[in-house]
Amino acid sequence: ETDTRKTNTLKNMEVEVVFPLECGAFYKGYIQAIKLDNSTVSLSFENNWRPSQWAELSHVRYPPAVQGAIGNVQPGDKVEALLPHHDNEPPGWWIGMLQKSKGELHVVEFQSGSEKYQDIVEHDKLRLPNENPPLSQVKFFQKDFDVPEDIQDFCMKPQVHENFRKKIEAVCVTYDETKKTLSVLATKESCLHRASLLSEMHFRDLGTQKSLLSRNQMVAQRVIQQQQRQLDSGLYELRFFVPGDLVGLAIGRDGNNVNEVRRMEGIAMVEFDDYSSMFRVRAENTEVLAKARERLEYAKDIVMVARNLAGKVIGKKGNVIQEILEKSRVNNIRVVGDEESRTRRIDVTAEVPFEFIGRRVAIDNARMMLDYHLDHLKDVESILQSRREMDTHLQANSVGGAEDPPTFYPRPGDWPRPTGDGSP
Repeated sequence: ETDTRKTNTLKNMEVEVVFPLECGAFYKGYIQAIKLDNSTVSLSFENNWRPSQWAELSHVRYPPAVQGAIGNVQPGDKVEALLPHHDNEPPGWWIGMLQKSKGELHVVEFQSGSEKYQDIVEHDKLRLPNENPPLSQVKFFQKDFDVPEDIQDFCMKPQVHENFRKKIEAVCVTYDETKKTLSVLATKESCLHRASLLSEMHFRDLGTQKSLLSRNQMVAQRVIQQQQRQLDSGLYELRFFVPGDLVGLAIGRDGNNVNEVRRMEGIAMVEFDDYSSMFRVRAENTEVLAKARERLEYAKDIVMVARNLAGKVIGKKGNVIQEILEKSRVNNIRVVGDEESRTRRIDVTAEVPFEFIGRRVAIDNARMMLDYHLDHLKDVESILQSRREMDTHLQANSVGGAEDPPTFYPRPGDWPRPTGDGSP
């Protein structure tokens, strides 16, 4: 009466089911619901090779707790072989008796009624007989939870209870439309206790999900309406966000950037909403919209650089970072200070944050240049490390163990002066 299977089998509700009126093989299935009053179970199947259907609990069992190589088997041993019944369906497990073996191939005898037949089965398609009892012999515990009225329609979707079921390790969790309850079925009474602890949180979370999905549907409907308006008007619309402190850069002095975009051929409208800090642009085609976005979209981006490379990224007198700034045409590149990093919760333990400010396309170019320079610095460090290792090797293996004498270069004042005849 107790269920000794591993927990992970419970979590995915996998079972094996036989269809005695069709054949004697056990096929993989997944529990959807169980009705204890009439001892039936609703099952689904992989890739929907067979439609979901109800089966008797006596025809369903759990798979073995341990699956894998069968090990050594001898002639006369009972085995189960994974073979298909028809070409257009997945294989099932058939009970048989091993007759003989040769290497990785085995001859297995099967019996169907009074008739016997043999088949050759590969070693990895064999397993020891599944000794788990049918579900009709497994003791189940059940508890129903009243569902709040505002989420009853949402609870009709089986997938919304899947995480709840896994956490409490139940066999199945189903919604009863008649009783307006959520029914939890488990093989351990402790699972029902966990369900009681988690049920209120689960219902509250379902309410949140329903509300968010409802809003998503409203937005999706607005998107469809917007697309229809675009089709009706022959115009395309694009919206994008700009950080509040960069709005001035995006708009430009005296609105120059916005006016420049408005003068672009194909642009029908450019609007900016101060409240949401969002641009709204309408144009005759998507190419013009992309150009408008490239001109107006300003952003900030943080790039983390290893502390031992930060100085080399800046360069002597800032020449490297200045080159990246000028060629990428970003507005600014700066190192975020430690105090500001703490305020912005940037971890600077082993890295230094470099902040790029400017048009999105310019930031992308600056990041590309920085990544290239970082790769170069790593290559240089690898070459220098190789040189250091060779120098160490030469010093360790020099003749007499002594280092080569240093080369002497006299100062210009110590050079011998030439004589009148040209000799030293």
